[in-house]
Amino acid sequence: MEDLGSQIEHLSERVEDMERMMEGIHRVSLEMVGSYKVKLTMELVFGLLSEFYGCGKGILLWRKGASLVPAGVWGLRDMDEEWRMEVKGFCPYLREKREPLPISHLPAGLLPPPLDGLHLLLPLRGKRGLVGMLLLGLEGEVALEPTGERMLQVLANFLVLSLQKERLYLKATNLSRRFKTQLELATREFRALNKELKKKIYNLHNLFQVSTNVYAIFDINHLFNSLLLTILGQLGAKSVTIFLAAGDGEGRLVPKFYKGIREEEISGLILRRDGGFPRFIAGKGIPIQASQIDESLTKEKEFAQLRRLEFELFAPLLVSGELMGILALGERVNGEPYHPEDLEMLAILTNMAGVAIGNVKEYKKVEKLSYTDGMTDLHNYRYFSNRLEEEIIRAKRYDRPLSLIILDVDYFKNYNDSLGHQQGDLALRELSEILRKSVRKIDVVSRYGGEEFCVIMPEVKSAGCKKFMERLRKKVEDHHFQGEEVQPQGQITISLGGATFPQDAATMDELIYKADFSLYEAKRRGRNCSVSYGGSRPPQEITPAVLRG
Repeated sequence: MEDLGSQIEHLSERVEDMERMMEGIHRVSLEMVGSYKVKLTMELVFGLLSEFYGCGKGILLWRKGASLVPAGVWGLRDMDEEWRMEVKGFCPYLREKREPLPISHLPAGLLPPPLDGLHLLLPLRGKRGLVGMLLLGLEGEVALEPTGERMLQVLANFLVLSLQKERLYLKATNLSRRFKTQLELATREFRALNKELKKKIYNLHNLFQVSTNVYAIFDINHLFNSLLLTILGQLGAKSVTIFLAAGDGEGRLVPKFYKGIREEEISGLILRRDGGFPRFIAGKGIPIQASQIDESLTKEKEFAQLRRLEFELFAPLLVSGELMGILALGERVNGEPYHPEDLEMLAILTNMAGVAIGNVKEYKKVEKLSYTDGMTDLHNYRYFSNRLEEEIIRAKRYDRPLSLIILDVDYFKNYNDSLGHQQGDLALRELSEILRKSVRKIDVVSRYGGEEFCVIMPEVKSAGCKKFMERLRKKVEDHHFQGEEVQPQGQITISLGGATFPQDAATMDELIYKADFSLYEAKRRGRNCSVSYGGSRPPQEITPAVLRG
């Protein structure tokens, strides 16, 4: 009975030990769930080993490639941090073993000296084979009961799981860091691209506004001044100059428009249109930097002058493929070089300018046609009316005189009926040429209608008007017109009437009326003469309406 009692007592103690062991394993499992560090799991496991198996020392080895390296050391001294052990020596003995192996079963010398005094080797295996070893120094006999072996295997599995968990965590952390770094790089790159995109959108919007404005400008001076301001603003240049044809037929390109540079610096710089440098720029057809100019051209005098003025960028102004001028751009305000996108922007602006110049030319042609008499190439009545109104306003503002002359061809119906309308048109064209050559540059000659013409003479008084009319009458009288012998007087002559503002009239309509009145007075006096209103009015009963009747 005593033996039975002692067996029961021993069994009860074993059960209590197992319960405490299970509680310890449970604690390890809970700690392992909440932690990513294998070191904490090892401390708990060695604590249990020390409590239940009298483990005083041990070492946990993790596999790294072909070596085993310490991951945790207890009770062992003189362990070098760089110490490691080859795996291949253990392979024939471990194979697929998972259960504890007494170290005494291993060949002598397999374990290096720092591991002397250890008794038990527990292989640690994962899904891909051996991941490490747990070597323990136990008190007493090495032999373990099956239950003890299973407990050691459970603890070993905890260590394997903890190791895998830590490795996954570290891998995830590294991936997270790498991802974060890549994300930050991608974010910075995205922000940079977004900034660049916003800049391009802003530039595109500006270009749209510029194109809308430029294409709506039909005055060449306004067009180029607007272009200069746009280029300075868009590209941040210190100076810009536009060289255009001098208009003297000598093929010279002169600085017509410029900003950011003094007149005395640029006014004497003249480019030959057929010179090597302008032809090179025209041939390229796009903006080009000074550094890209052919070396042979850099020796030309004109290019050397441009470089002295610190021009860095050149672009051709082309209209239908023809070189109309050259745009020269100075250094940037911020001192930075011009970038490819700057050259693209300038190319767009100069192309716009080329189209706008073409538009202005076409507009001028259409405008000239709308204000030009098709048969005589003089101004028509519409242009005459607008200009006379402008000149009256100017004369009032500056208190200056203004004379108006209306003239027509005497007996022109007879000439037309006798020789035909074609000959009549030819005579009107010859008369138009006489008028054009007889007036000053500031005078305005127009075809008033039929065989009637008019001349606006700014800043001419009544006396000057009389002299001019008589001089013009004599020129026409002396000119030989083909077939003029059919006329009643044997030649083509004209009658002229003049009036002066403000001496004779205070308004435009009154000035026309009195010049017309004077013309009919000249007709009444027998034609081929000139009459100036001059304050001495004809008899009251004589009116243009009466004379026309």
